[in-house]
Amino acid sequence: MNSVVIFDVFKREKRSVTFRVFFQSYEGTLRDDDIDLLQEKIIRELTSIEGVTLRT
Repeated sequence: MNSVVIFDVFKREKRSVTFRVFFQSYEGTLRDDDIDLLQEKIIRELTSIEGVTLRT
């Protein structure tokens, strides 16, 4: 993961945060499988925080 940028915060009853994640490898081209695993890990880590849910 190269960087994370929060680009929108919306507040009503709950707060919604939208962020963009930039992936980059210095070792070679990232494959879809690589990105999928990283996204799953990010989602798993964030949703393990009390009160955090994934909005789809």
